[in-house]
Parts: sequence; C-alpha cells; structure tokens
Amino acid sequence: MPEISLKFTLTHHTKAVNALAVSPKGSLLLSGGNDSCVVLRKLSSGEMAQKICIPSVWFISCLLWIKLTKRDEASFIFGALDDNIHLYQ
Repeated sequence: MPEISLKFTLTHHTKAVNALAVSPKGSLLLSGGNDSCVVLRKLSSGEMAQKICIPSVWFISCLLWIKLTKRDEASFIFGALDDNIHLYQ
C-alpha cells in the first residue's frame, strides 16, 4: 500500500465544515459549512475556484453534484437550515 501524506490544507471557511462532495469526474471539490458558504475548489491544485455565501440559509448541511446534461460537471444542490434545497448550475 502506498504511503499517504498531506497534500493540501484547504481554507476559506470561517466556521465548521459540514459537507464535502467530489465532482463526478473527480476534478472539483465542494465544501459547505456553518459559515453559510459553499466553496468550489480544483482538486489538482487545491485552488479556490468560487465561493458562494448565502447568509439567509444559516448553514449548509449537505451537498450533492448532479448531472443535468451529459457534459455537465458544474451543477450541484445543497440543503440548508432554511428548509430549502438550492440548485446551482
């Protein structure tokens, strides 16, 4: 078995992280947390690609990548304390 070591420490959340999701092709990572933000990162570099903050949702409780088209790798949904499911494309 190969040795596993730390590659990145990914920051940008200001409170606890509650949910993580890797894109279907394995190139992107979503994280959501108690800071009401979803952070999109490139897994190859750890670089933040986008940060979406929605204060009215309070905190993000779950995330899921979804395919709306055959080539789609950028659509996702998340659930939050505001009793709603949010879809981003």
